[in-house]
Amino acid sequence: MSSWDEGYVSEIDYTYGYYLELNPHRIKLAFALAGLHPPEVKTAVELGFGQGMSVLLHGAASDISWYGNDFNPAQAAFARSLANEGGLKVDLTDESFAEFCSRDDLPEFDFIGLHGIWSWVNDANRQIIVDFIARKLRVGGVVYLSYNTMPGWGVFSSMRHLMSLFDARMSATGSDRLTRVADAMEFGRTLLDAQPNLAKQIPLVRDRFDFLMKQDRHYLAHELFNQDWHPFHFSQTASLLAPAKLGYACSAQLLDAVTSINLTESQRAQVDAQKDPLLRESVRDIMVNQTFRRDYWVKGLRRLTDFEHGAAIRALEIVLMAPPDAVGKKITGALGEAELDQTIYAPLVQALASFRPMSVADIAAAVPQVTFANVLQGLYILSSLAAIAVAVPATAESIASAQRMNMAICQRALTRADIGFLASPVTGGGIPTTRFQQIFLLARSEGETTPETWSHYAWNVLKAQNQHLVKDGKTVEGDADNLAQLLSMAREFARSRLPLYLAHQMMPA
Repeated sequence: MSSWDEGYVSEIDYTYGYYLELNPHRIKLAFALAGLHPPEVKTAVELGFGQGMSVLLHGAASDISWYGNDFNPAQAAFARSLANEGGLKVDLTDESFAEFCSRDDLPEFDFIGLHGIWSWVNDANRQIIVDFIARKLRVGGVVYLSYNTMPGWGVFSSMRHLMSLFDARMSATGSDRLTRVADAMEFGRTLLDAQPNLAKQIPLVRDRFDFLMKQDRHYLAHELFNQDWHPFHFSQTASLLAPAKLGYACSAQLLDAVTSINLTESQRAQVDAQKDPLLRESVRDIMVNQTFRRDYWVKGLRRLTDFEHGAAIRALEIVLMAPPDAVGKKITGALGEAELDQTIYAPLVQALASFRPMSVADIAAAVPQVTFANVLQGLYILSSLAAIAVAVPATAESIASAQRMNMAICQRALTRADIGFLASPVTGGGIPTTRFQQIFLLARSEGETTPETWSHYAWNVLKAQNQHLVKDGKTVEGDADNLAQLLSMAREFARSRLPLYLAHQMMPA
C-alpha cells in the first residue's frame, strides 16, 4: 500500500511563509508593465497551500472567492482553525491533488497559484495539475508557478542526491526528521571538507552548501529531502503546460525586468537577439545561472496596443506598504548588489509617504525631476523590495474580514511568533509585522492608548511565560531593562508602523 504522503515530507511543519506573488492583484502591475491584458479575478485557488498563510491573508483582505488544498492534514487543520478564528469563509481541504482536482463542485478559476509544488511532486501529480488547469482555468485566466530551475541547480544536484541517499540509507531507526536533516547536512559537510574534485572544479557547490547550512531545518527538510525533487529547464515546464493552452506571460519577480543589475551588455545582447520567447527565457536562465523561477502563465495571452499600454500603466493605483525610512536602499540582482540612486527613489517614496493610493500618472506628476522611464524602473525595484503594491478598492466586507483575521493573528502572538504578516484590505494581501507589533496592536484593541501602557502589556505577556527579550545575543534580565527595551520598541511602532496599519485599515482607528 502506498503512503498518503507519496514520499513528501509530512511529519514536520512547513514554514508559516507568505508569498506576495500569490496575490492576484499583483498581476495588474506585472501585466501592465509587460504590456499585457490582466484578468479580472473573482475566483482563485491555491494548490498545496502549506500552512495556508497566503490563501488566508488573500481570502481575508479581498472580495475574491478563494479555494485551496493541502494534503497534509495537520497543515489543513491549522489553516481551517485560523480561518474559523478570523471568521473567514474559504474552502480549504486536506484532499490529495487527485481528489481535489476531480471535484465536480468547483467553479472555473480566474487564478490558480502553486508555490513550491511543481518541482517537489511526481510526474503523475504534475499531470493531474496540468489536466486541472486545462479544465478549470477560465479563458484569460492566469497561473502563478514557482519552481527550482536548471541550470542553477545542476551543479548542486549530485550533492543533494548524496545527502538524500544518506538520509534514506543511514538514518537511525526512530530518529525524528529534523535530526535526520541535521545528520544528512553534516554528512554533506564532511564530504566537502575532504575537498572532492567536484567542489574544486565548481566552487559554487561549496557556496551553495554554506548558504543552505544557514537555513531553517524545517525549510531544508521540504526543500532537499522529499522523495521527488525535480529542477526543470524553462522549456521543459513550457512543454508540460502546453496541453493546458498556457503561454508564458512574464516573470512574477519584477526585478528580472531591470537588466542593468542582472545582465552585462554582452549578455543582454545575446538575450535580446532571441526573438522566440521560449529560447529567450532559456538563454537568460543560462546568463544568470537561474536557480528558482517565479512565473505568470496565461490561457490566451493578449497584448496591449501602445496606447493601451501607456494608459494602463498611468492608471495603476500604487500604495506604499512600508514606512518610508524602512524602504531598502540597496537591491541585489544577478550581477550583485547595487545602491539605489536616492535622487530617484527618495522622491518616489516621499510622494507615497502618506500611504494613500496614487495613480502612476499622479506619482510622475509629483516627481517632475524624475523621468517617466525612471519612475517605471523605480516601480519595478520598489515592488521587488516589497515596498509598494497595487492598491485595490477596499470594501466594507474586505475591511471587516481583514480586521477579524488580524485580530486572530494578534491573539496568537501572545504565545507564538511564527506568523509575520497581517492582512491589508488596501492591497488585498499581506504586510510584514513582528510578534511585538502584533502584541502592541492587541493592547491597543483592549483600550491601551500609549507606548508606555503597550510596553507594560507586552512585558506582562512575556513574564507570565518566563520569557525575556534578547539584545545583541544576550538575554535581557530584570523588569526594568525589559520594560525599557519594550518601551523603545513601542515608541518606534507608534511612530512608523501604526500609521501604516491604520492607513491600510488593517485595524480599527
